Amino acid sequence: MTHAQIKTQAVLETGAALNHEINNPLMALIGNVELLMREAKNLDEEMTAKLKKIQEAAEHIRTVTRNLMRITEARSVEYPGGGKMLDIESSPKSDTVA
Repeated sequence: MTHAQIKTQAVLETGAALNHEINNPLMALIGNVELLMREAKNLDEEMTAKLKKIQEAAEHIRTVTRNLMRITEARSVEYPGGGKMLDIESSPKSDTVA
């Protein structure tokens, strides 16, 4: 196995673990926010806006964990301080979750 293949395999395994460990509590969070949003007519505008922000953040987390599992080639990007991190957005992905 090449270094690139090992790196991609490690990303996929990490993605699978994160998907499993994060998505279970995340679904509870999203579900409860959706239930609260159904009662939005009984909530003030500030509370409704906060719930929408929570919902958007939770959906973003779900998208990131799904994208991790779809990566077909791990690409890195440098970030301030000289380190590197996985570039989830620019890494090529399959059309389906592995």
